[in-house]
Amino acid sequence: MVRKGKIETSPHFNEIVDLLVAGYTPRYVSDYLLNEYNEKISYVTLNKYRKNNLNVKAAVRQKIIEEERKKKKETAHKTAEKAIEKEAKKEIQAKESLEIATDYRFQDIKKLDTLINESEKIRIDLDNIKIDSEKYDPYKEINLKIKMKKLGLDAIKLKYEMIDEDELEVNIHDDRPMNSWDSIEKSRQEYLKTKKQ
Repeated sequence: MVRKGKIETSPHFNEIVDLLVAGYTPRYVSDYLLNEYNEKISYVTLNKYRKNNLNVKAAVRQKIIEEERKKKKETAHKTAEKAIEKEAKKEIQAKESLEIATDYRFQDIKKLDTLINESEKIRIDLDNIKIDSEKYDPYKEINLKIKMKKLGLDAIKLKYEMIDEDELEVNIHDDRPMNSWDSIEKSRQEYLKTKKQ
């Protein structure tokens, strides 16, 4: 067990500490104790005690260091919160952008579906061409129908590209297979011959 010195055993210990901490010199505190209480404690003993136990400067430095650490932690915490908030805003904006793009793409696909459905309703029947009047050219109508069918096929391809389908099956549900533009042109030439006669 450590032996206590004159200062710790003094009945005026708290007053001694208060005076030393308040900045009074050890010589003043020694004189004060002698004059007030007739207690003899040398200024050398008081000075040693102050240096070893009441180092105010060291305590102040320690407090400043602790305060600086606290400020750094708070600053780091605030910086981290701002960074997290910024990332959260970016994520929310990205989700909103994704929703907008998804809705836009979905509307486009719905339009393509409408175009595909309309093109599937068109029937091209080269065998039953009606020649009613001289002003009516059924081959123009057939060419238009073929262009509509082609537009429907293009819409199907585009739709599958938009939804990233690897396999593309196109079925336009036509009653008879389309041979080529040559067969249409041949039929047109025959029609024009009959029209001239």
